[in-house]
Amino acid sequence: MSGTGDLNSDGLPDIVIGVRGPVGPTGGIHTYYLNNYCAPVNHQIHRNNFINNEIQAIDPNLLNSWDDGYPSGGNYWSDYPGVDVSKGFNQDITGSDGFGDEPYYLLKSNIALDNYPLMRTQHLPIRINSDEEFLRMATEEGWGSHPLFIENYDICGNGYGYSIYIGNTTIDFIIRNCYLHEAYAQQYSKFFPGAGIALYNVHGNGIGIIDNIIRDNHKGIYFQSTQNVGLKRNIIEANFDGIVLDKEEFQSNIPSTGGNYGERISAAGDINNDGYADFIVGAPGAGINTQGEAYVYSGLDNTILHTFIGEYPNDDFGAYVAEAGDINLDGYDDVIISAPEYNNYFGKAYVYSGRNWEELYTFEGEYNWAGIPSYYFSVDGGGDVDGDGYTDVVIGMPGPIINDYYHGLVKVYSGRTGNLIWEKQGETPPTQGIPDFFGGIVVMTKNTGYYRPDVIVGADWWCKNIPGELGRGKVYHYDGLNGFLKYSYEGQQPEEEFGSTLSSGDVDCDGVDDIIIGGWRTLRAEIYSGTTGSLIYSFTGPSTDIHYGCDVSGAGDVNQDGYDDIIVSDPYTNGNKGHVYLYSGYNGVLLSDYNGLSIGNEFGQAISNAGDTNGDGFDDIIISSSSGITNIDLKFSSNNWIVDNNFMYNYYWAYDYSTNYWNEWYPVGGNYWTNYNGEDLYSGPDQNIPGSDGIGDTRFWIYYYYPLSYAYDNYPYMNPFLSDWVSSPP
Repeated sequence: MSGTGDLNSDGLPDIVIGVRGPVGPTGGIHTYYLNNYCAPVNHQIHRNNFINNEIQAIDPNLLNSWDDGYPSGGNYWSDYPGVDVSKGFNQDITGSDGFGDEPYYLLKSNIALDNYPLMRTQHLPIRINSDEEFLRMATEEGWGSHPLFIENYDICGNGYGYSIYIGNTTIDFIIRNCYLHEAYAQQYSKFFPGAGIALYNVHGNGIGIIDNIIRDNHKGIYFQSTQNVGLKRNIIEANFDGIVLDKEEFQSNIPSTGGNYGERISAAGDINNDGYADFIVGAPGAGINTQGEAYVYSGLDNTILHTFIGEYPNDDFGAYVAEAGDINLDGYDDVIISAPEYNNYFGKAYVYSGRNWEELYTFEGEYNWAGIPSYYFSVDGGGDVDGDGYTDVVIGMPGPIINDYYHGLVKVYSGRTGNLIWEKQGETPPTQGIPDFFGGIVVMTKNTGYYRPDVIVGADWWCKNIPGELGRGKVYHYDGLNGFLKYSYEGQQPEEEFGSTLSSGDVDCDGVDDIIIGGWRTLRAEIYSGTTGSLIYSFTGPSTDIHYGCDVSGAGDVNQDGYDDIIVSDPYTNGNKGHVYLYSGYNGVLLSDYNGLSIGNEFGQAISNAGDTNGDGFDDIIISSSSGITNIDLKFSSNNWIVDNNFMYNYYWAYDYSTNYWNEWYPVGGNYWTNYNGEDLYSGPDQNIPGSDGIGDTRFWIYYYYPLSYAYDNYPYMNPFLSDWVSSPP
């Protein structure tokens, strides 16, 4: 309560009485008792809670103001008998607004009244930023347990930047039957986003936002780094942004040490067995005698765990680096590194222990490369192709000459014994002296469950038997157990070098890794099903990216939607600044992209999944450039279900940066959108059966910052629902 001077120019000083309510049962003002001892006229009494007083209020002079007009409202009265099924200045528009449809009359007066009685008790904005804070406030407020119920509040967020903010928790909770309004971003940040409900870094399996009115905020609902939340039967109305499902990103950088640092990079598994994924970086030109080096980094803090050094000058040791899995079953993941120019291009591959850095195996090439300088002695591992419980390795040697023709070789070796399991020889090229570089790149898939890994081999200079044709490229998909050819894929044009880069990941979430193919001049990246061999996606870059697809990689599941995602790079675009693209495996949408910072940076010269380097549950990615390694930690808001809500008259409706679900299966439907302009002439799951069903015949597209959005409500409702709680008092 405060003095305000003479508000109405009647020569008398006036006062204003108002409070949004207590923080808890021991603070603030819970009830008011007003009687004739109060100043008799010109008081403004609004936004108060009148709870269970024997006499709520008396105003015998009928000259005080009991509400602040529409849409600010009046007070909460625990004995108000009315309902809220209408809204607007005259309360004659269908739809609730948190105010009773009929006035509240004071005792002993049929004139003095609160024209806009509040349907919910007033409460100060709620801010929770840890499990400990959550449990303490739950005890104070009486929210119960497992899950906690935050309910029946009327909260104005003006001046706070939120009405309800909950961050950094895994506790299950339900927000229901609340009226959350007027939260504006005074100075925008993820902690004060101007949202009716803001959730930051919230993860659970029983979290719900149900039957709330969220109105007149900068953002109605704002999620950042939040998963597995259900939104149902909420009225989200007249906000600037209806709902924003945002992501968070952290970057760390390791500066280059020279010597072709970062020419190859790879996840390394958990090398030091500390529970965090580590990674390995090759520098084939490093060392005092340029013998080459490879560095294993801790994913937790980017410190070097170990440096491997090549045997002889100019070996190009570190030209290929890869994880080998726990090849000797000692509880530590191991690595494999190649030196393609060892012993005059015979080449050599080394498998090292992650526990003590000792050599476990070495494999030397059998055929001289005839002096052809090339960084092709590719290696990979980490999969158990023969099912003996030990991870195995694959080595590609694209240069052997057999009967005057270049026939590449690929060999798969046992991790248990080091013996050869099987080998494959490339096709006979149509022209003598022209290699097809079969084995120039090899990948061992990381299948799960019943399915054993397979081996993928690139031959980027393969060509058809057409005079003058070079470098069309071909990729071979072999059964990991026996080397049986399952599928093959050819480039579309000569000289695109299709298959010069390969990777894998379970893009379609069927338990089998799918095949990711790029090339030096393909201008695209293609993903083929590891199960059927059919094309899943074909990504193309902008016309300025003349080497789009120069490197490709599986990204792991960066947004925790169950589908592995994809990275594609062009390190030579825009003055060799470089550009890297991250795509969703679930629907192919562009999740994020990154640009090099300077001319000649060649950002994206190598890209890889790094695993979960910081233990937050999200896979991370690493990108190399001429200036070093960038480790990108992304946290998406994903796997949230938004169904049966009314999105009404928001300036922007919804932003979805990840994979969330905007409808249930037919005939349950999705949400109501006041700007949906479709018709309802058909019914059925495909909306192709004549006859209306209350669901729009076409999708409602969810707004997305990137040019192509694949987030949509498949079954938008034609009419809004009426929430149960607003049709009767609490």
